[in-house]
Amino acid sequence: MPPEIHRYVPWLILFSSFAILAVFYGSLPHEVIIARAFFGGAETLAPKSLFTVFRVPLTDAICAAAAALLYRKFLLVAPNLANFWLVLLYTAVFKSLLQAIEIAAPPDIVGTLFYLTLFVVVAGIAAAFYISRKHLSGFTKGLGKFGAGETMILTILLFAYLGIAIVPLFVFQ
Repeated sequence: MPPEIHRYVPWLILFSSFAILAVFYGSLPHEVIIARAFFGGAETLAPKSLFTVFRVPLTDAICAAAAALLYRKFLLVAPNLANFWLVLLYTAVFKSLLQAIEIAAPPDIVGTLFYLTLFVVVAGIAAAFYISRKHLSGFTKGLGKFGAGETMILTILLFAYLGIAIVPLFVFQ
């Protein structure tokens, strides 16, 4: 695929996450899961609202924006490592799509979708490292080439992610 397609396809996939949740918003339960529990613990629930329903694709949009910025920057300064960020970009948007389907899905398949999402994330991260394994020593070369604007954008994205993804876990505990 030519690099131009990566300007549009990830965002179309991400948009579909928002669209799925918008279509099914009215039929969602009055409480939505905002954090799954591992090993049989209690799940964290929150009242259904625009924020709690669209929180997942919003956090994934933040991750995708960071990965897209890093992908474009690495294309210029360390092209051998650009695909690392491209794989993570697609991992973020497919995670978002799967989680949107999970939120809207009937309860009997939610568990399966959760584990499928977990598999996609782990496989995406592993694939990013595998694809770039021969060039990872040059990783810091690319990270050292950021200007003030790019650093500011990445910092804002980090704090936005923490605010949207992590803070609600404490609020709705």
